[in-house]
Amino acid sequence: MTMSKIKKTKDEIRAEREASAAIALEQKMARRRAASQEPQEPAKVQEVIDRRINDSAVFPDHEKGTIIEQRTFRPDEIILSSVAARSEDEYKSKKYEEIRESIREHGGNLIPIGVAEVLQDGLATYHLIYGSTRLAICRELGVPVLADVRKCSLEMVDKLHDLENAKRSEKSPYSFALQIKHMMASGRYATQDELAETIGRDKSTVSRSVALIDDAPAGFWSAISDPSSLTTPQRNSLIKAFKKPGFIQYAKSLSPKSTPIATVMKRVASLSARPDADAAKSLAERVVENKRGKDYIFKIPGEVPQDIRRKALTMIQALIAGAG
Repeated sequence: MTMSKIKKTKDEIRAEREASAAIALEQKMARRRAASQEPQEPAKVQEVIDRRINDSAVFPDHEKGTIIEQRTFRPDEIILSSVAARSEDEYKSKKYEEIRESIREHGGNLIPIGVAEVLQDGLATYHLIYGSTRLAICRELGVPVLADVRKCSLEMVDKLHDLENAKRSEKSPYSFALQIKHMMASGRYATQDELAETIGRDKSTVSRSVALIDDAPAGFWSAISDPSSLTTPQRNSLIKAFKKPGFIQYAKSLSPKSTPIATVMKRVASLSARPDADAAKSLAERVVENKRGKDYIFKIPGEVPQDIRRKALTMIQALIAGAG
């Protein structure tokens, strides 16, 4: 498609604005009709909406799947696929609350989500492409959700989600890793390289995303209170730390939802700063006795879990008591 085709004329921009206003008006009329049980007569509004949907200048990229209609759904009619995979703490932001208040005030979302109509066993099913936040809020509030409906395959759903998400706000590395794991688990992709090619991502990005989940010590992510705050550079450092015995021991000592990423990254930095000779030692070898004035102090590495440190202290006290 040429640049002249993509560029919108003034008439096309005006038509798009009229359509947006018409959608808002129709939602307002619908709420009034629901309250008064008036007959629905949205013909003129629907005419504007149809013009918007069929206007190739408004939706120029035919590779994104054909938009066939714009309509409202019950939130439970939309199937959540791998694209909805996000860290729970992303739904606790100020932006989330602002969107929630807008949807509550208007009785629904004014900006449509994207769904794909996919035929399965002869029946049409509707899968989320983008707009997981708006859909989650509509589910929570129990209000209808407005959606642009496209005809496309589930593989195209994966690709579209990544494209649309990049235009808005990029997922955190952790949420993106969850998305990649769900996509691989779907069985639609034989290899990580095939998935990377489908969604248009670098192969190393996909492999690191998988490693962020698969290589983490058992229970590590359940101990993190804010996984969505992880940055891309931190992700790369964290993946390297997963292989270090000192970090594995440290991860075992964490309690559920107790530790922010910033604290973890300080530990990662301290592990990286240690001399190679010290890093090669086991935890037991790094327990040493130091003299301070008249007293002797046992130095125990911070990665040693608290319960083991307490047991060690109890044993030392018992030995001293027995000797006395």
